[in-house]
Amino acid sequence: MLGNAQFHRLAMLIGHGEWVADAELQSDAARGRQRDRICEAVGAWCAQHTCAQALAQLAAQRIPGCKVLSPPEALSDPQVRGGGHLREMDYPSLPKPLPVAAPLVELSATPPRYRHRAPLPGEHTREVLEEAGFTPEEIERLRVPHNGA
Repeated sequence: MLGNAQFHRLAMLIGHGEWVADAELQSDAARGRQRDRICEAVGAWCAQHTCAQALAQLAAQRIPGCKVLSPPEALSDPQVRGGGHLREMDYPSLPKPLPVAAPLVELSATPPRYRHRAPLPGEHTREVLEEAGFTPEEIERLRVPHNGA
């Protein structure tokens, strides 16, 4: 939600000054209903600028904005790394630990623990089927050969 003043500055910045008087764009709720139209115009404006240029122009108009990081950028970002947002976890078949997103909320009385990594496909099939009551013979009959095995 930008509010009227910020929205008016945005409209002028991206070349849509007519939006200031548009009856369908007079409140945040109304603009929400027109989000496709607004997003398309903002996207077209952004496509004409580098990320740095767009952010500088937004900042000059006192309109909040930030770069959305790609996955590789996020994984190497010092703030993400330093903020404890990722935890390293060993994973079979990978040469080095895999960064895993840390919980967003950490409670003092019940701190989060990483007990297990995500399983490989089929890694726990036998245990799950046994727990569901299948016999070892039934499980063996259900087994699908993997990779020609």
